[in-house]
Amino acid sequence: MERLHEFHNSEVAAVLNGQTHYDDLDDLNDQVIVRAVWAERINQWRENLDLEADFIAKGHHYAELDESGDVVVRGPSERT
Repeated sequence: MERLHEFHNSEVAAVLNGQTHYDDLDDLNDQVIVRAVWAERINQWRENLDLEADFIAKGHHYAELDESGDVVVRGPSERT
């Protein structure tokens, strides 16, 4: 898994680029590689995710629970 990117073949690359479907992969090793790359991409995306900043920048209100479990609506001019 440490050398994951060295194992990319054309079938794996096609799935990762959205050109073919994961279900079309016959080789279980290729499926493992695709799932590992997807997990890595998701983790990177989640690490950079800041919904509060996105909502504020777009002027949206959003709701969240406070420490007591009560719903609190936040506005674009308010920081939590």
